[in-house]
Amino acid sequence: MLRTEDLIKRPIERLAAERYGAALRVPERGARAYPLPVGGRTYRADFAYRLPDDAWLFVEDDDAARAVANVAKYWRWLDAQPAGTRAHLVHLIGPRGPAASELAAFVSKQMPAGLLDYRPIPVESWHGGAWLDALTRTLDAVLTDARVGGDGEPEPLGPLRDEPFIGMWKDREDMRDSTAWVRALRRSEWERR
Repeated sequence: MLRTEDLIKRPIERLAAERYGAALRVPERGARAYPLPVGGRTYRADFAYRLPDDAWLFVEDDDAARAVANVAKYWRWLDAQPAGTRAHLVHLIGPRGPAASELAAFVSKQMPAGLLDYRPIPVESWHGGAWLDALTRTLDAVLTDARVGGDGEPEPLGPLRDEPFIGMWKDREDMRDSTAWVRALRRSEWERR
């Protein structure tokens, strides 16, 4: 069985080094597990780079359960940065993550103006190269946008009810009683251990 290191981390490092080279500058502390200090606590970015326009580029790989929490860490970090700090966040969200991806995209719209863009990439499987191809296309777009220069203005917010994650489980009979569903899920997970 392949480990996360071989399956995800090294391919991202190789892609950054081989395809983008000098366009993605590695910070002094290194790109991997880059420290993000916030209010006495230090979070870690999976990958951190500086772009030619000096904006930050963060690449995060998560399972669906941690996706929103990791968006929140960048939210807190950007809030703590000096005015003028700019960042892009590319977020690979692992299997069974599209709903989390939509939720994280909504949450990111509330982030500080320093977040130039948030690009979630739902990943169906870490095996095979589809996720790496999607990441390559996304990084190409981020670098193109950075060279062209955008206004950095956040997208205006629409009504919450129009967000794609609202009502996503409304037709599921097993979700009618959400409390019972969560209890059953927890019970089944604990019984497997």
